[in-house]
Amino acid sequence: MDLLIGNESYCHCDKCKRVIDRNNGTEIKFNNRFYHVDCFTCVICNGNLNNSINSKYKVHDNGEAICSVCELAQAKICYVCREPILSQESIIFDEKNYHKNCFYCAQCHKSLIDEKDLRKHNLKACCIQCYNEQFAPRCEQCFEVISTGKSTVYNGKKYHPDCFRCNQCNKVIMNSEFSINNSKFYCLECYNEHFLPKCLQCFKPILNGKLISYNDKTYHQDCFRCEHCNKIIIDMEFSTQNSKRYCIQCYNEYFAPKCAQCFKSISVGKSIIYNEKTYHSDCFRCGQCNKVITDSKFHIENSNPCCTKCYNDYFAPHCEQCFKSISIGRSIIFDKKTYHPDCFRCNQCDKIIIDSKFQVENSKPCCIQCYNEYFKPRCSKCLRPIIDKYRTFKGKNFHIDCFQCMKCHRIINNGENFYNDQHDILCSTCAI
Repeated sequence: MDLLIGNESYCHCDKCKRVIDRNNGTEIKFNNRFYHVDCFTCVICNGNLNNSINSKYKVHDNGEAICSVCELAQAKICYVCREPILSQESIIFDEKNYHKNCFYCAQCHKSLIDEKDLRKHNLKACCIQCYNEQFAPRCEQCFEVISTGKSTVYNGKKYHPDCFRCNQCNKVIMNSEFSINNSKFYCLECYNEHFLPKCLQCFKPILNGKLISYNDKTYHQDCFRCEHCNKIIIDMEFSTQNSKRYCIQCYNEYFAPKCAQCFKSISVGKSIIYNEKTYHSDCFRCGQCNKVITDSKFHIENSNPCCTKCYNDYFAPHCEQCFKSISIGRSIIFDKKTYHPDCFRCNQCDKIIIDSKFQVENSKPCCIQCYNEYFKPRCSKCLRPIIDKYRTFKGKNFHIDCFQCMKCHRIINNGENFYNDQHDILCSTCAI
């Protein structure tokens, strides 16, 4: 920068603001400003610029002078070569500074000074051709390059706006609400029409999950109504008749069975059915004491229900042995007489014989052991009771194995010849 020595008589120093006597010829003019020789200093380091060391200086951003050393220290650094940018002709891209000759594509090294459409990748400048070829996202539908800012993103995948369409009607759904089924996109109209459950009453799609499911069928909440009075029955009891729904009031009025005792309607599930007649739980009472029969076990006398207590007191049969009443289902009938299970015993040993075989002797029950011991015929040879088959000879009974030759003790089979020697039995061989 040239120094100009003025010829006018007086001026003011731009730094100290005092008067400069120009008649002495010692003022300095710089960038249309006047300074005393001693006031002409670097705006950064305050070093005097009127000497050989600081003879190189330039204009600072605020219009004052700056020495070459401070200018270098204040210079911007090129993002590519990392060297200071001393001239005013630097290029700024993505908030980074470049020398003109350093501003090139990071991939193909083509100068980007005259390029209007630039991209960046890994914080470095890139021409549009290299970016599209190597780094630009591609549409999941057509697989072509997607320009920056012109895409629809869903689930981490990008689409051209014109490629993001309903799978059913092919309508663009970029700016519309949509739903997904089996990983495919559908506009709301198509999704509602083809995938949402339909109301069995009005046959329209059920939106927003506000449905009622009954008997494997779906309904709008407002469509789930009584068939007779049309009242919504979501939060109330209801019943069905001929596959149609009715609120409890209408069901009781028109379809519920009537109690055979009081003739009033009976709510569903709150009844007792006996002999093809239906009763309220409180109306099903004993015909003797009029108490409600709550026990599932009851009896019938004269076509009327009877509680167990009254039945035992007035109608139950009595045991032939102990003469006490016998509850139904807990008795043994023998010879037209009824017994408690514990009272039906052997007439000889007094053992209970309810689960055992027995015989009858003198019109009284007898267990098998006692019957065999006291009433079965006995073998004339071994004197033991004869249980199974036996042989009779001259009024005497024998076990099959006991009918033997008295000499050789061989069993004489049925139909075989034998001889009688006074009181002894002899086979045909021993009799010779």
